[in-house]
Amino acid sequence: PLVDMPIMGFDMIAIGDKITGLFFDFTPTVSTSSILEHSLKKLKKRYNSTERKLPEWATFFSNDFYCVTPDPSELADILKDIKKYIEYYLYMGRGLREEYEYNIHIQNGYCKGQQKNDKTLKALAAEIGLPDAKCFMMKYLFPEIDNL
Repeated sequence: PLVDMPIMGFDMIAIGDKITGLFFDFTPTVSTSSILEHSLKKLKKRYNSTERKLPEWATFFSNDFYCVTPDPSELADILKDIKKYIEYYLYMGRGLREEYEYNIHIQNGYCKGQQKNDKTLKALAAEIGLPDAKCFMMKYLFPEIDNL
């Protein structure tokens, strides 16, 4: 929840030693990733495995949700591609996490600076008293963000 990335989902269903279902998606959250969406489209175009029909409740997945009964002759190659896309997803997530933490650092610097503004503190204190003014500035007007 700390970064704006699609939710990666991967699942394989087996009955005995036969893979009957392979499911892979980058489900959108706030935004989508065109690179990740493209990887799903590539999987669909590259392999001839039988597409599976999604159940009625499965309306939240991406439009390119990869949902197949894999052809046994393609399975190893499909899994290699999926592994590559998962590795890219994890790499992308690390970069976004670092960006998120840096943005928190910048935001907190702004808040710390604003908390030192005596004019704002005095104006608030004249209306609500000094203890409440300090509390309001620190907790509500210019709160620092915990690095979640």
